[in-house]
Amino acid sequence: MISFHNSAKRIGKKLAISLKQAYLIEQLGKCENSNVPKLDDENLGLYAMRRTWGLIGEDCPERLLLQDYSSWERKYLPDTICYKDIKKDQEKFMFFCTNFDLKELTDIKPASGSVYIKSVCEPFDAEMEIDWQRIENWINHFNLDINKTHVSGHASGPQLKELITTVKPKMIVPVHTENAKVYDKWWNNVHLFKKLGETIEL
Repeated sequence: MISFHNSAKRIGKKLAISLKQAYLIEQLGKCENSNVPKLDDENLGLYAMRRTWGLIGEDCPERLLLQDYSSWERKYLPDTICYKDIKKDQEKFMFFCTNFDLKELTDIKPASGSVYIKSVCEPFDAEMEIDWQRIENWINHFNLDINKTHVSGHASGPQLKELITTVKPKMIVPVHTENAKVYDKWWNNVHLFKKLGETIEL
């Protein structure tokens, strides 16, 4: 999300994030030395999705609108944007869209030339392939261009090394890695499993 936020700043757009993401940013912001944007950042927009009654963006009594959202979401509503705002000024926004948010495109109606950036790992099982086919159907339906950037969720070598030198563990037991022996260069007490079924007592 920080990468997308930085990209939005560089090109002068607002990154539209969900209320759940806004809540997470707000909580992370309370952590010491956190590196997350403030919710009032000029390059962030809090996006409220249409809910059961679909009243967001409509002229309606506030009490009815509030009933459509959970109690924790309601405090964000006065500062939110909705599909109408993005639809009207599409060139001003980057819309952070999970697989579950794709239905919002029905109301946003992306303009010709809009780009979908795929920033998740490639499918590696049947369920993920089915999910990707579903996403492709949305992309094709709205005639979106697509760009891909591989994001695996794994830490890089330098990040792992920094973690080890910061935490200073008594022992390192590498798990789920393609190069376990590299840890020997970073730390003096590394236990490598040598065979299937081997155990270690912690």
